[in-house]
Amino acid sequence: MGWKRINGREYYYKSERVGGQIKSTYYGSGELASLIAILDAEAREEREAERRRHRAEREGSEEEERTIAEWFDEVQAVADAAMIAAGFHKHRGQWRRRRA
Repeated sequence: MGWKRINGREYYYKSERVGGQIKSTYYGSGELASLIAILDAEAREEREAERRRHRAEREGSEEEERTIAEWFDEVQAVADAAMIAAGFHKHRGQWRRRRA
């Protein structure tokens, strides 16, 4: 929730989910409340930076996965062509020799 203005004065509240309910905690209006607000903002920025780092890692690993899958598909196509050239065919996913 953050800073809340009541009758012209500002007060700092922090809202957090406890169980299935929202709990609002009052921290005051003075310097202590300002310091807590700064600490909360820094913690929020750190969490966001961590989320961005995880997202970048995940995107990088997805790119690697995609590259490997493309390479495997190419290898599979070459292997399938070699089996067909050798006189085999696929029957329900299994390679079998063609009858003469």
